[in-house]
Amino acid sequence: MNLIFKYLKYIKGFIVRSVCSLDFCGFVFTRDKTFIRKRITKNMRRKCFKFNKNPTKHNAQSMLSYYGWVKHTDSYILYKKYFNLKLLKEAL
Repeated sequence: MNLIFKYLKYIKGFIVRSVCSLDFCGFVFTRDKTFIRKRITKNMRRKCFKFNKNPTKHNAQSMLSYYGWVKHTDSYILYKKYFNLKLLKEAL
C-alpha cells in the first residue's frame, strides 16, 4: 500500500493526506465517503452569502456550479444550509 501512495505522490503528483483518504480533483475520497476540499467549501460559502444579498444571473450560475460539487459528494448538510432554491429559480 505504501508503494502505491509513493507512486501517486511522486510520479502522478497527487496529494495523499493519510492512508485512509485521497485528495484528487477537488474531492477528498475516503473509504465510505466523498467530501469537497475545504478551500472550495469556503469559496462556496462566500458565494452563497453574496448571492443571498445580490441574486443576479451571474451569481446564480456560479451557485449552480457549486451545486454540481455538492450533488456528487456526501454534502447534504451544506446543501440544506446554504442553497436557497427559490432565489435561484427567480434569478434565472
